[in-house]
Amino acid sequence: MDNINFKDIIELKIMIDFCRLYSSITGIIIDINDPEGNHPKKYYTENEENFYCRIIQSSELGKKNCLLSGKVAGYESGKKVEPYIHHCHAGLVDTYLPIFVKNRHIATLCTGQFLLNKPTKENFRKIVNNIRHYGIDLKKLEDAYFKTDVIKRQKLRNYHDLMRLIINYIFEMEDKLIFLKNKKYSEIVKKAISYIQENYSNKIYIGEVADKIFFNKYYLEHIFKKETGISFIEYLNKYRIEQVKNRLFKDIDIYDACFESGFNSVSHFYKIFKKFVGTSPNKYKDRIKSIDVSLASSQADVLEQYQSLH
Repeated sequence: MDNINFKDIIELKIMIDFCRLYSSITGIIIDINDPEGNHPKKYYTENEENFYCRIIQSSELGKKNCLLSGKVAGYESGKKVEPYIHHCHAGLVDTYLPIFVKNRHIATLCTGQFLLNKPTKENFRKIVNNIRHYGIDLKKLEDAYFKTDVIKRQKLRNYHDLMRLIINYIFEMEDKLIFLKNKKYSEIVKKAISYIQENYSNKIYIGEVADKIFFNKYYLEHIFKKETGISFIEYLNKYRIEQVKNRLFKDIDIYDACFESGFNSVSHFYKIFKKFVGTSPNKYKDRIKSIDVSLASSQADVLEQYQSLH
């Protein structure tokens, strides 16, 4: 079932809060574009936008080319299914991170605007050759150009990793919440799901759950799969894996996360994790740890504030 869509994303309070928080920590603004490159809402004030870009967009032609440039870059990003570094028509850099939910490209995060290398007179002259006909104040533009932030590629990759991990997590959770909100379960299935959520860290058997909610085991097994689309044990394993992922975000040891989430066999846990996540717990945790140490405090801030909001 296709649950979450672009409209859902731009209305999410948690998404708006994340964009503002991320911008305040990194100094990079974020636009949430649809797959066609449109961004109907801004999550930052005009003063937070690069002054250089404001000068460019004070020209109708400059504004038009900014929109066109963003659409082309968003399209390229969606094709590559990975972060895309884009050099805009006015000489600055934006990056585009496509967001996929269940193999659907539902949005693109656009961040910028900055430079990858120290600004120089020579580079500015090249820029002027492209935008001279915009009819803007070139002296003001030059001043703004030399005040534009420079972000090294490694730090940019770290920002992307941090953003992707948290955004994908938000979308996963919201997709499930939207699905559950729209799904009409019978009372028996609701009770079984509630039991799983409250007792997932302990041993759970479907016969035990059936006894607790006063239903026949085989009937519960049948109706649970009919309404959720998956078996009771598969639902339990998926829920436990989500709890493991939550713990790995908090830098809890893999083995502790495994047993705290209700798995009593490490080999079985590794197999189930790979099935649902597509990679091993070690590689998943390495992706989190790959964020540069210099960003550790920022990562902690984002996660802590995200969790307090969610």
